[in-house]
Amino acid sequence: MSKRVHVVQLLCPQRHCVLGAAYEDDAQTFEGACAMIEAQFKAKAFNRWCELCQSRELTYEDKATQWATMQEAAPALMAAQIANLATRRAYLRGRAGRN
Repeated sequence: MSKRVHVVQLLCPQRHCVLGAAYEDDAQTFEGACAMIEAQFKAKAFNRWCELCQSRELTYEDKATQWATMQEAAPALMAAQIANLATRRAYLRGRAGRN
């Protein structure tokens, strides 16, 4: 079995990603990645529900990527994070304008 970077996402039924984490499968496990995500909720850094559809029904999904190392995956992961943060900012600005 070849080494792979995995992405774990905590998804609502509509597949909105609440929070995610990446790991190399030779250095971490799915359970360990889930524990990293859960630690963010315990630290009150994020809400444990989908802000888009308000669902509290969340499930973890683990998918292997095309990359073997975090170094290879870093540019794509960083680009996805930047895009997701921009989308979140725009969503929150739009929500604040409706209040």
